[in-house]
Amino acid sequence: MKKNYEIKIPSWLNPEKALQFAHNIRYKTPEVDEYCYNFNSLKHCPPFGLLVVLNAIRYNMVRFPNAMHYPYPSLDLEGSVSISEAVKYVCHLGLFQHCGWNEGRKTIFGDSTFNCIPIMNINNSVLMQYKTEGPELLTQIEAFSHTLALRLTRDQNDDLTKLLTYCFREIIRNTFEHGEIAEIWVCGQFWPQRNRAEIALMDQGCGILRSLSKNTNYDLKDDEAANLFALEPGVSKSYGEKITDSRYQNSGFGLYVAKSFGEKWGTFVLASGNNAVFINSNTNKSIITNIKGTCVCLALDTSKINNISVSIDQIVQKGESIARGKAGRINSASKASSIISLKKL
Repeated sequence: MKKNYEIKIPSWLNPEKALQFAHNIRYKTPEVDEYCYNFNSLKHCPPFGLLVVLNAIRYNMVRFPNAMHYPYPSLDLEGSVSISEAVKYVCHLGLFQHCGWNEGRKTIFGDSTFNCIPIMNINNSVLMQYKTEGPELLTQIEAFSHTLALRLTRDQNDDLTKLLTYCFREIIRNTFEHGEIAEIWVCGQFWPQRNRAEIALMDQGCGILRSLSKNTNYDLKDDEAANLFALEPGVSKSYGEKITDSRYQNSGFGLYVAKSFGEKWGTFVLASGNNAVFINSNTNKSIITNIKGTCVCLALDTSKINNISVSIDQIVQKGESIARGKAGRINSASKASSIISLKKL
């Protein structure tokens, strides 16, 4: 007789509950013949929570490749089974398709409705559509990131658009340069009436600890130490390497600036390996989880955002001052990490 195991998706996928789910699915799931992922209780599913669930399910499928993995309720059962609006929503955003289930909508780049970016897998073939002058990969990521931001805000010159463009660019760039993988998942939502925006990015690469540990100047004992270290200014796997073009080098400031935005105007979450770091104006804490690769979240109170260019200047100047006082740091941010748009270079 086949053994079946039900994995219940939490009703509220806020960051802490989603990350706890990822931990439980890794360490409390037995090896059986069939896994049923029960979404029936799901009510609240913001972008970061969705990507953490996607990460956990895909990781579980890799761990148990010979087992059957399926969702409940299935949209094929509509009419005979009550399907909640939340389940319909995650299907619309493409979660089931990205889990490998032929359920819900297939999301492609270009999809967006109502200030929302559905879950999308971004790889080199997508970025190739954004060929421009300058270093090929970085300028492709820049143009693509601006398009993503506009899908959320619908405003070319809005400060939120500029901030999101910067954060998309620097986080995607970091993944492609250090994650040992050439694909990333993105998701986002902007709620204008609530003055709230959230973007989330996820890869299933080597993770932060493994990436930074390749630099012999860094001695990092675990995921928590690596994640906290990665958020400090001037920390980069590239530290100590010969610089060919200081304008575009990965100087270890992009993630630091994005984290500072969260600290200033909302919340920033970085999860990789067995650790997740939460940062806002009142909190700096770590929790235990299990993430294959890296997940990043930036949630913002958009009513507080102002004067982005000046804010970046101030954040970078403070970061450079901190970096100069510590060993193993790149002391100056690259031009690319110091400005909103690469067109100014």
